[in-house]
Amino acid sequence: MKKYGLVLLLGMSGGVTAADHGFYAGGGWSSVDARYAASRRVVALAGDSGLPEGTIDTADLEPLGSSAWRVIGGYRVLDWLAIEGNFSRFGGNSRLTHIVCIATPCPAREAGDADTSSLSVLALYPRGPFDLFVKAGMTHWRADLEFYNPDGSRIQSSRDEGTDLGYGAGAQLHYSRVQLRLEFERAKFGADEANVFTLGVGCTF
Repeated sequence: MKKYGLVLLLGMSGGVTAADHGFYAGGGWSSVDARYAASRRVVALAGDSGLPEGTIDTADLEPLGSSAWRVIGGYRVLDWLAIEGNFSRFGGNSRLTHIVCIATPCPAREAGDADTSSLSVLALYPRGPFDLFVKAGMTHWRADLEFYNPDGSRIQSSRDEGTDLGYGAGAQLHYSRVQLRLEFERAKFGADEANVFTLGVGCTF
């Protein structure tokens, strides 16, 4: 009797800790480190914007840090392999430019936001109820940068977009079909780079 009880207990334990294969979906919240890599991108100011024609070097502006919400979907092919896509919407953030102008209007404040869509391959290392993983893939991003007068009226906006390689690592805890995940990514936005930390939850179907 004790023998059968032990077998049943081991079987139940295996059902709890084993990772399920198949489709999964979830969401998360990301924190973005504002200390971007140094860049010398230049934003052109057109004459019809109300400003004298010229340029502003974005290296002179305050870096924009932000947070984001994320939607995740993927397919776990094997214990050690998954294919995953996600969409992230980075909340708008604004800072003072600290630019002093002789003529007005003057770009007293900058505001930026971005969204990204990515497709990645995950290599997983299952350890009971935990998975350690590394990931790499391609990310398409779109970013908007806007300048405002001291009175809050918008002077000019510009949009930039591109596709870059991204990579990261993380760990997840799974119980039955539910996963709790913590991950780090190094994300590129053209000439800029940022560290992205994400806490997420998902479910396998």
